This record gives sequence, structure tokens and C-alpha cells, in this order.
Amino acid sequence: MYQRVGDTLKETYRWTGLKADVMKHRLALPQLTIGNDLNVGSGFGREEIRRNIPEGPYKGPDFTGLLITKLGLNLTPDTASLSATTQGAIAGVLAGTSPLTRVQERLIKEYLARFIGRSATNPFDHALFLQLVKDSRVVLNSRTADALFPAGSGDPAVLQAFARAVTERLQRTPTDDEQFEFAGKILARLPTEVLAPHLPDMLAWSNDPTVRWNLEPLLTRFSDFGAVGAERLVFLVRDSGYGGLHSKGFAKREPYLAGLTGLCRMGSAAAAQSGDLLALARDGRIFFSDGRYGELAVHTLIRLGVAETEVRALSLVADAPMNATKLEREISRAKTEPECIF
Repeated sequence: MYQRVGDTLKETYRWTGLKADVMKHRLALPQLTIGNDLNVGSGFGREEIRRNIPEGPYKGPDFTGLLITKLGLNLTPDTASLSATTQGAIAGVLAGTSPLTRVQERLIKEYLARFIGRSATNPFDHALFLQLVKDSRVVLNSRTADALFPAGSGDPAVLQAFARAVTERLQRTPTDDEQFEFAGKILARLPTEVLAPHLPDMLAWSNDPTVRWNLEPLLTRFSDFGAVGAERLVFLVRDSGYGGLHSKGFAKREPYLAGLTGLCRMGSAAAAQSGDLLALARDGRIFFSDGRYGELAVHTLIRLGVAETEVRALSLVADAPMNATKLEREISRAKTEPECIF
């Protein structure tokens, strides 16, 4: 390596060495030659060695030491400047109307990857999130859905604007496009007070069988909205068309699972709906067989206050029911450590 000094270059670092394959054994041993073909033959065993010849200005080599002590470089990344540069570049891309290039898509993807598993706290990032959600050229997928969430903002106006943007994105996205599902997942992560103004949209989506199957996480959030939410969750269970494991009408299980999961989360707050849910169970509209379906059903009914004797009777007549020991364990767990998930 050379450093410029005036009009000349001065050598400041050199590593000179030797690489050799030396004989390891005196006896011929089986050897593997890996290339286009795998060949096995006999030969003398060898091992690779490297030897430094310390004739340069530094023995070592200590490349990091050279850069810091000799050249005086600062190796600490300037993340603030880098972030600002990236943000500015993305903002410039979003200001245009041309289709995104692969380089631009990669830039956005790598930018959002920083926020997976952590919250953005910079107001500039919050503003950029809003623009990214609004722009239909930006593809929503599982990774962007995890990252695009201004949870670090303490400003309710920021979250409300973000919720409106996501709702508008949902309304203009074809329901059979997977981006519809991911937009719904983004909306489902917002706080209750931010989601509340969009309850009418949620009710409308839940009424549409062609839409609701793709919005399970969002529809589960009816559990945050009291009596109205509880009634809607029972409606989802009833209207899903479930009538047994092999029911031809049970084409989409997502509304059914959203309904039961949401009711389970509400627990005693949805006790007023226990009678309607019990009627559905007696009519064979709730799945009590062994496995996660049955466990969720048991936990939901117990948490809504349905008598244990009723739950045992329903489980006994189910297709492939769970055994008595497991059933008792799930009833006990429903009262102490409920699992309102599927």
C-alpha cells in the first residue's frame, strides 16, 4: 500500500509471504480431486502452509493498525450521514413516477431491513414510511410488512396518517393480490385508538366473503372493540360455513379462526356471546377434534364462561376427539394459561 506524499507515493505497508503445499505423510494415501468430476486416486498427503516474510515496513500484518495508526483513518461508520443519504435517495425516487429499477427496489429493501425487529424513532423515517405505503410501486411483502410500522412515534397524528394511508392502499389493491394481505397485517399492528376510526372499514371487509379470508390478523382485532366486536367475531364463526372437518362449505378457514381467536382473547368481556357460540358448537359448527382446532375451541368456550360439563360433552361427540387426559389438561390451561392462538 502506498500513501501520497506531495507528488510521490511512499510505500507504507507490505505483506510478502509464501504459500506452499508441503508433504504431510511419506506414505501414499487416497486422495480426492474435486472438479467437474469427483476422482479418487492415490498420492502423497499434503497440507497448505503460509509463511510471512517480514521484510516490509510492518511485521504482522496488522492491517487495521496500519489504517488507524499510520494513515490516521477513522474506521467508525458514519451511520447518521449514511442514513440521511439513503433516506434522501429514496425520497427522490418516490418523488418520481417512473417504474422502480432493480437498484431502487434493492435500496428500499435494504433500508427497510434496518427496522425489522426494532422501531423507527426518526421523524424523517416516519414520513418516509408514509410515502412508501402510499406508493403502489413499492411492493408489500412479509419483510416490508414487519418493518413498515412507525411504532417509535409518540405523535398520534403520525400514526393516524399512517393508518389512513394503509387503509387507502387496501381499498385500491385487488383482493386476490398478496399485497392486500400484507397491507392488512400492517394495519393490524396499529394501536386500538388508531385503529378505531377504521372500524367501519373492518366491518365492511368482514361482510365480504371474497375479502375477509385474506385479513385474518386484522379481523381478529375486533376483540378490541367491546360488544360490537364480540358480535362480529361470532358472525365470522357462523358465516364461515364451517360444518365439520370435511365440510365443502369450509373453503376458507381464516374467518373462522379470526372469530374464535378474537373471542378467546376477549374472554369474559365476550361472555354475552357465550350462548350464541354454544349454540353453534351444539350444531356442529365448531371443531373440537384433537389438535390445535380442538384446543382453541376448548380455550375459547371456557374463557367465555361455558360450563366444563358442556365442553366435555361437545368434545366427546367430535370427530377424532382428544383423549380425556388431554381434554382435562386443556380445560385447566384455559383457566390459568390460555393460548388464544392457532
